[in-house]
Amino acid sequence: MQRKYILSDKPQQGLIRIINIQSDKTLLVPSKDIAKDISAIRFALDLGQYPCASLQEEYEAIGLELFSIEPYCLVEKDQNLLDLLDREKCSLARKGISFYPER
Repeated sequence: MQRKYILSDKPQQGLIRIINIQSDKTLLVPSKDIAKDISAIRFALDLGQYPCASLQEEYEAIGLELFSIEPYCLVEKDQNLLDLLDREKCSLARKGISFYPER
């Protein structure tokens, strides 16, 4: 999969993917400001306060090095993030990816 990078200082919308690199287990998170939200997710995980308990437990057990938090796809402002989230989850599920519960 091609990695997506934030190359703008303006807020960009899209989906963030948090991946357990060992198991490929994933959480997709809709975001209206991807760069800001990636920092906030990382901070919450480091403090042990991320709302998805099973992801937080695995993060604490296996450590930061085995997780990736990255932009998954970028969208235009007029696109519906929840529709995109549903489509991308279905697409990843067809590829055999398992998901963390939604909080």
